[in-house]
Amino acid sequence: MRIIQPKKKPKGKDLTFEEQEKNRLISSIRVRVEHVMSGKDTASSKINCGTGKKGLVI
Repeated sequence: MRIIQPKKKPKGKDLTFEEQEKNRLISSIRVRVEHVMSGKDTASSKINCGTGKKGLVI
């Protein structure tokens, strides 16, 4: 397992364009993972929509 964190803005300075782009990429990946973990992704919601219960998505 590997943890990747976004780059923080230095005090009194701005991030470079490359650092901002990398942060956007990290953010987009993080959002997808969070949605899958919470059951809000489209694949699991289609499987579970008829039951009214949260179940194990295989």
